[in-house]
Amino acid sequence: MALVDGKLLLTSLGGIARVNPADGTGHWEHLVPGCRGPVIGHERGVLAVCGHGVIALGRNESARPVGGPVDRWARLVPGADRPYVFTTTGPPGPV
Repeated sequence: MALVDGKLLLTSLGGIARVNPADGTGHWEHLVPGCRGPVIGHERGVLAVCGHGVIALGRNESARPVGGPVDRWARLVPGADRPYVFTTTGPPGPV
């Protein structure tokens, strides 16, 4: 779940939904199957992990791949200068 451009967005296996926290109603923002984890806003829309890649979803309903391949544990994380995708195929090691 993430707040992007004043909209509360959450991912599901059916895509990305927009939820109104005041009344609990929801609507589809992007019908792209296989999305998971948080979404992150960018200058033209949102980024999301879908399937085995990262896609950019535009406000005009466009979608384009921007990263991958990633495994099923991949998560988007906002950074100071740009978003990052973290992925792992095993337990974390010592810090």
